[in-house]
Parts: sequence; C-alpha cells; structure tokens
Amino acid sequence: MNGHILLINPWIHDFAAYDLWLKPLGLLYIGALLEKSGYKVSIINCLDRSGLHGCGGKEKSYGCGNFFAQEIEKPPFFKHIPRRFKRYGITPEIFRQKLLSASGGPEPDVICVTSAMTYWYPGVFEAIKISKSVYPSVPIILGGIYATLCHEHAIKYSGADYVIKGAGELEVVKLVDSICGNKHDYEFIDSDLRPAYNLLEKFVSVSMLTSRGCPFRCTYCASHFLQSTFKRRQPEKVVDEIEHYVNNLGVKDIAFYDDALLVNPQGHIIPILKMIIKEGIAVRFHTPNGLHLKYIDIQLAHLLKMANFKTIRLGFESSNVRRQNDSDNKTTNEQLAEALNNLRSAGFDSEEIGVYIMMGLPDETYEEILETIVFVNKCGGRIKTAQYSPIPGTLDFEKALKKNPLLKDEPLLHNNSTYPLANESTSDGLTFDKYEKLKSFANKLNVSLINLPVQSTHFPNYS
Repeated sequence: MNGHILLINPWIHDFAAYDLWLKPLGLLYIGALLEKSGYKVSIINCLDRSGLHGCGGKEKSYGCGNFFAQEIEKPPFFKHIPRRFKRYGITPEIFRQKLLSASGGPEPDVICVTSAMTYWYPGVFEAIKISKSVYPSVPIILGGIYATLCHEHAIKYSGADYVIKGAGELEVVKLVDSICGNKHDYEFIDSDLRPAYNLLEKFVSVSMLTSRGCPFRCTYCASHFLQSTFKRRQPEKVVDEIEHYVNNLGVKDIAFYDDALLVNPQGHIIPILKMIIKEGIAVRFHTPNGLHLKYIDIQLAHLLKMANFKTIRLGFESSNVRRQNDSDNKTTNEQLAEALNNLRSAGFDSEEIGVYIMMGLPDETYEEILETIVFVNKCGGRIKTAQYSPIPGTLDFEKALKKNPLLKDEPLLHNNSTYPLANESTSDGLTFDKYEKLKSFANKLNVSLINLPVQSTHFPNYS
C-alpha cells in the first residue's frame, strides 16, 4: 500500500524576513522522491506569498517581495532589542484550514516538516503543535538545518515523532516506507531528480542547485555538516532543468543557491553559461548565496552578462588578511578589486553587484569592520552586511561559546539580527548600537556610490 504524505514548510519567527527567491528546496526534493515512489504528496507552504486569502506580500523586483507578517510576543531573550518580533507567512487560521483540506479526503499518513535557520525553530514548533492538534495520531518527521545542527534540542523540544539528521531525502523516503508498510527498490531513484515545483500553488520564480556541498572549510560555515561531500551535476542536466522551468512553467527568474557555483569554472559553470547563451534561454538569473569571486576573470564576467545574470553577490567577508587565511584562503583584496573591474568591464553596474562582508565574528574588532567597509567602497563595491550567526559545530562557534555560553543550549540566541556576541558590559565592547552604526555607515556609502560607466559593450566570442 502507498499513502498520502503532507509536507510542511513552517513560518519564520524573527525581527525581519524578506523573500529572496526563497523556496523550500529540500522539501520539494523529498516531494519528488515520494511521488516517484508512488505516494500522493501535498504541501503547505507557510511562506506562500501568492495572495492566499489576502495574505500575500506585494511583488517587487525580479519576483521577490515582503512576506505577510503579524507581530507576536518577543522572546524573553530579546527584550533588550529595540525592534518588533513577527511571524512571517500565512496566518495560523489559514494554516489550520489548509491542514483540514490538505488530504482532500482521508487524513495524511505521515507529515514531514522541514526547518531552516537554527533560531527559527519557534515557527517549526508552532507548525508541529497545530498539526498535532488537527491530526493527533499522524506521525511527524522533522528534518532540515535546525534538526541537523541542533539535533538533541529538536528531539527534546520539537514535538516531532522522528528527527532526521543531515542530508536526508532518501532517509525520509525509507522512514515513510517503514511507517506506511511499503517497500521499494531504492536503486530506481534518480540522483538528478528535479524538485517537485508542481506541488506549489503559484510561483513566478524558482531557486535551484547545480551542486551540493562546498570544498572550502570556512570557520563560520556549516555547509560540510549539512552535506559532507561536494557533488556537482552534469551541465547538460542543469540546462535541461532551466529550460523546463522557462518553457513549461513560464518562470521569469531563477536563483542559484549553490554554496560553490563557480569552483572549477571550466568544468562546470562555463559550459552551463555557454549552453544557456547558445540556446537563447530568456530568463533572469540571480546568485543570492554569494559567489567565490577569485574565479571571476574577464571571460567568466562576460559570460555571466551574456547569459542575463541580474543579481551578482560576491562573498568577501573581510579585508583583514588574517581573516582571509582563516576562511580557507578563498579570496584576497586584490582579487576583489579585479573581480569588480571584470564585472564592470562586462557591463554590470553597481546596482547589480553586491559584496557581502561579515559583522560580529567572535574576535572581530570595530576597526576591522570599518576598514573592510571603507575598502569595499573604495573598490566601487556595494556593501551587503552579513551579520554573524553562531553555527553549532563550526570552529567559530567554539570561540563564540567562550563569550556567550548560553549559545550552546538556546538556538534562539544564534539570531544574527541581535548581534549574538555584542558586548554591552564594557566601554570598549562592540555593542548592539555600534554594530548598527557601522551598518548605517555602510548604507550611507552605498547611497553615495558612483555608478561607474560601463567600460565595454562588446561581447567577445567565447563559444
């Protein structure tokens, strides 16, 4: 016997949230595997912005926009933060209605809930609690980032019946089979299966992956905990998926969420870009996760422009040489300047290029952050501040624990909006207000940034 599986993408509880092509990719991959295994699959996306019952946020540039939000009680840990705390997504009432109508008949056999940031777990717990109240006898499986990085916390407090750790799509299918009394030959599962976007009600953009994992080992990043090996898809299959979204689903914008999209460009991204250009695929591309800028030579910059990339984000972190060494020597100051020059030469303007810098690392000083802000501005880069979130298991998390031991047992304190390592107790500490002033200074420099003229409108022949 097969059965009906309900997938749930829960709310975000936070001080701020914005939809940058955010899709529940992991859940959609699981949905695709379950459908191929013969299950009936449905999904409730609490972060749906499609206008459901008047709860959808307005569309802004390239299919992005604000989530509908309701102010909720601020957790006690955050009473000192001078901002409002909100639930982002559809209302609980609509969620309950969709739960009741999800099966279109009998109740689901299994409910699968995903989780993202560790400090977003209250939205996960709320979704599980309501689901249990509607379907008390239906087992709930919890997976995702929070469930992996804070595994014991999730087991103890989430209310889920099963908690899966790590990249667990196949593990979910096996567990669902066990619960439902089914058995499959898992050799049939295609490792290049596309996410099941057919499960979503409405969308104008998609996010996608051309690879999983990352070959680098940055001290603040948990990519290798979530995906232990670096795996890449064949360029031809990547382009086939892109064409499917454009030609069959009418998608206008595609965001790549790879952790290492540009690594070994000659063997991966360059063939992909050349095929996109050759086929004349009419869609806009975006890279919100940040690119490894050292790979952006003049050829790659031109190919990105010719393929119609509209949002370029570069991962820089810091102009401090010691910090760059700690980040696995991913980049140098000279490489940032060269990448920016190459992108401008290809025709990108400053509105299309953003440079991520880190704020709030365990041993970071005010002067280091300020120097990085000034350096990026002098290079002509638009600064995008990325506030540090302590991630369990990383080297920087161990350093962070020495400053704030509570981080170990309370994932809420990982929230980057609160600057988790802000020090209010000493006169020379980096306080919440000082971080905010640095962020404000970066924004002012961005406003005054001169949009340098395009240096070249001639596209070389790279075929």
